[in-house]
Amino acid sequence: MPLHQRFETLLLFDPNRSPTTANVWISRPSPSEEQALGKLIVITDLPGTDRVNLDVISLIQEELRTGYYQSTDTKPERAFEQALQQTNRRLHSVITDGVSSWVEKANIIVAAAWRDQVIISTVGSVHSFMLRHGRIHDILDPTPQTVNPVRIFSHVMSGQLQADDQLLLCTPSLLDYFSLEQLRRALLDGSPSAVVRQWETTLLGVEQQSSFAAVILQALPEEALVTPVSRPTVQATLRQSAPQASMEHLIAKEQATERLLSPSVWPAVQDIFSQTSHSIRTTFRRLILRKPVRHSAVAALSHHSLARSNGPSRWSTISRSIAISLTRLWHGVRTLFPKRSNVPTTPEPVTMAPAMHQRRKFSLNSLVRWFQNLSARQQLLAGISVILIFVFAISVAPKSHKQTATTVTTASSSVTDHLSKATAALLYGGEETAQQEVTAAQTALNTLPNRSSKDKAARQVLQTKVNQVILQLAHQTIIPNPTAVSQLAPVSPQVQPSQLYLVGTKLIAADPDHSTVISVDLQKNGVATLVTNPLDTGKPTTGTVNGTKAVTFATDRRGFVELDITKNTWKPIDSAWPTPNGSMQSLTTYQNRLYVLDTSNSDIVRFTRATNSLGKGASWLKEKATLGSARSVAVDGSVYVLQPKGVIEVYANGRKGSFTVPATTPALTDPTRLWTDLNTKNLYLVDPSNHRIVVFSKTGKLVDQYTSDSWKNLHDVAVNEKTKTAYVVNGSTIYSFTLIH
Repeated sequence: MPLHQRFETLLLFDPNRSPTTANVWISRPSPSEEQALGKLIVITDLPGTDRVNLDVISLIQEELRTGYYQSTDTKPERAFEQALQQTNRRLHSVITDGVSSWVEKANIIVAAAWRDQVIISTVGSVHSFMLRHGRIHDILDPTPQTVNPVRIFSHVMSGQLQADDQLLLCTPSLLDYFSLEQLRRALLDGSPSAVVRQWETTLLGVEQQSSFAAVILQALPEEALVTPVSRPTVQATLRQSAPQASMEHLIAKEQATERLLSPSVWPAVQDIFSQTSHSIRTTFRRLILRKPVRHSAVAALSHHSLARSNGPSRWSTISRSIAISLTRLWHGVRTLFPKRSNVPTTPEPVTMAPAMHQRRKFSLNSLVRWFQNLSARQQLLAGISVILIFVFAISVAPKSHKQTATTVTTASSSVTDHLSKATAALLYGGEETAQQEVTAAQTALNTLPNRSSKDKAARQVLQTKVNQVILQLAHQTIIPNPTAVSQLAPVSPQVQPSQLYLVGTKLIAADPDHSTVISVDLQKNGVATLVTNPLDTGKPTTGTVNGTKAVTFATDRRGFVELDITKNTWKPIDSAWPTPNGSMQSLTTYQNRLYVLDTSNSDIVRFTRATNSLGKGASWLKEKATLGSARSVAVDGSVYVLQPKGVIEVYANGRKGSFTVPATTPALTDPTRLWTDLNTKNLYLVDPSNHRIVVFSKTGKLVDQYTSDSWKNLHDVAVNEKTKTAYVVNGSTIYSFTLIH
């Protein structure tokens, strides 16, 4: 049975008292749009009452409306998803511009209602209850969702309505004053309009002022549809503060102001002069000079559509045009009118050069003499020509300059538009589209002038923006000023740590060449302490984090020693090597096991830990592997091995799997360290030759490349993805930087 929806809205929002900005919006599509896609519903509740909240709400409504009703897809659910993607891209650009105070505590419901279908997407803590057959159901996940700034609307749910169903969409504040049973009883006993009036009366009487926004959607059979009678309520008055009305008022005010400030007399006068001068020039050329009429190749542009430029003034342009025209008039018109033979003149001596006469220089006296030698008719024509040139300079020269300014503005807008499209494509993995848009932006940029210092400065600004998107496309992030966490040289002047381990709130930097280990306390502003090993255990060569309080090191005696970071004490760990010879290039831990990369035997040896012993190691591999040149090993359940030139191999259950990483720019040539663990989503490679940390996902995708000119002697990295912080050891300095992926 065909269904129709009836809507009742509740909005109580006082900008002078409410702690949040609330709004309810239901679209008003054309009859054909409503027949094809139904109606949109947007309920918003943003923290604070700043003006920016109204702008954000209006932006959401406008992007959803255009994206939904202008979609090329006729299926409501797919059109709804496309509209959400468009809105996500627009909101992300607003957030990257610094308008982000609303994001963290935003509560938003977006829904599309079409016939018996409802599609919903939510942000933050909101509620949606359905009343069916006297029972009320919560159809949303009650767990608050963390807002993702890249994709504000990150999920969509849909369902079917039955006749007489009621759907309540509301902000969380409504449940602060009504229990779920009270909501059910109200919806069951009264009509939606009566329920809204009852809630308004109750909520307006509470002492503590809050914002309330809700929509009741009632599904009715087609034959039961009755047009509701409009009713004056308090919400009609309170909606004057809603962003839709505010934005429409603001736009109307700006348009009225623009009409008042727009010049109307001068452009009309200038157009008249331009047309008149063109007609006079055409007549003079055709009848007097007996030459064909010249046609301009550039179409005239409306003065109202041209922006004022900051170039030379109107009168300086006119004066230059007059000077040039007079010079041309002297050399051109003079040949059209020969001297009168009956005017007596004093002959001047003329020096003859071989095969040619010396040209007479232009001067004011010669111009006067030439003018006096003309007949009265010729003098009149010459005067008319000067007037025409003056009128032509007034009308044509400024237009030419404005046309150039318009061309520059168009090219600049084209560059910005292509860059915006490229950035939006990158947000959703469209790297091919982003590359095309960047190429188009660079092409448009190359058409801009590059003569004056102003031209060069404007070009440089746009080129910087293009370069930033190119870096994003290459997944490159430049860290211009990494934070120096600790200087290790004062503790040990010759220290050059090549290994770094993050254990809780401490960093352990190890320098095997000098048998030096330094502990850095992050809670004490990077205070560094030298940790000496008084035991005769041999020199530590490489290590791994063991739990939350210790670092286990391999020694040059093929043994193991453990550092307790809380007490700065050392103790040896019993172990037995499975072969007579072996080398411990790198080691890592997973749960209660220790994995050692043995390059001498191209093997991975696994030790299982007891209380104070690792027991006897055993080969973990179940097939032969080529690990003689391997650099580093890491484990998260699978074992990752770093080979030369950035090749990463993955092993599961002792057997090699299929795993490749994409090429980087510049290419990986000599990475030295690989790091990950069970709680880390990505793989981190240290590439000292290019001063960078390269990040790959565990599915083999390039995530980011962090580069800094400060990392001239880069050795190792330690990462805490929960806090989005990475630490690197460079020479005798430990730096930190923030992860943006």
